[in-house]
Amino acid sequence: MRRRFVTSILALCASCALPVSAQEPFPSRPITMVVPSPAGGTTDVVARIFSKKMQELLGQPIIIDNRSGANGYIGTQYVLRAPKDGYTLVVMSGSLHSFTPAMVEKMPFDPVEDFAPVSRLIDYPYVLVTSSMLPYRSVKDLVAAGTAKDGNLSYASYGLGSGPHLVTEWFKGQTGVKAIHIPYKGGGQSAADVMSGQVSFMFTSLPAAVSQITGGRVRALAVTSAKRHRLFPDLPPVADTVPGFDMDSWLGVAAAKGTPASIIEKLRQAIQTTAKDPAVIRELEGLGATPKTDVSTKEFHDFMVGEIKKWDKVAREANIPKEKE
Repeated sequence: MRRRFVTSILALCASCALPVSAQEPFPSRPITMVVPSPAGGTTDVVARIFSKKMQELLGQPIIIDNRSGANGYIGTQYVLRAPKDGYTLVVMSGSLHSFTPAMVEKMPFDPVEDFAPVSRLIDYPYVLVTSSMLPYRSVKDLVAAGTAKDGNLSYASYGLGSGPHLVTEWFKGQTGVKAIHIPYKGGGQSAADVMSGQVSFMFTSLPAAVSQITGGRVRALAVTSAKRHRLFPDLPPVADTVPGFDMDSWLGVAAAKGTPASIIEKLRQAIQTTAKDPAVIRELEGLGATPKTDVSTKEFHDFMVGEIKKWDKVAREANIPKEKE
């Protein structure tokens, strides 16, 4: 009897020592996907498109949690402090994880190595827009105004170190355009001030600008992709006027570093399957985005490392000083 008692105690202790992932199948409860930007923006919309299909595949609800502020730092740091069990994910962006490292002296976290990358979701170009009430009708018009002696242009961004900030500084360096930077805390107010003509122009994500362009609220001058975009075939690439000026941005999903690899792989497979769904593809393409996933977590990791190197080189060659946060 004593032997059976000891055996039972040992078995109980062993079961208590097992990690959560070994005791229960993942997922066994709702997953939270943190969007570190306001509701209604590109990141939020794409996260909701993916979450609808992913929760069907995973058999558990995926809750979208918008935690905006500090150029994406608040929501991202929340995920890094969460338990490393796969139940708290973050939507990563090219803006925060590729562009910001090239523009700021020090981030509060490592934009790659502090994360367990799952997969990219989409990629998309930026679009150069101005107010329909302003006279600029082409990239050449804008460059002419920005290089004139009496020029007084201004440009909007989502904040210091954001994608629009770096892309515009790159554009200024390539063209000689002079324009004052007006940083905002997000895309909503910046778009409103561009539409009203209070700010001269902006490089913004195409998904964020589609309805503004089609509704005539802004005038699109060019896209940053190497070729014309399928949604706006009459819109030329910036590179037609500024050779070599082409770029795309991206969104992806990650958990905090230390999350079990088996959980990360299950999430990656759900993303890959979702990205192939015809209904999801139609929704994303209607936004101006293209589904883009990774065949392994290493591919996503290496992609981010390469992006940071690329944009750091762009910033150095354009003599863009790093900002202090």
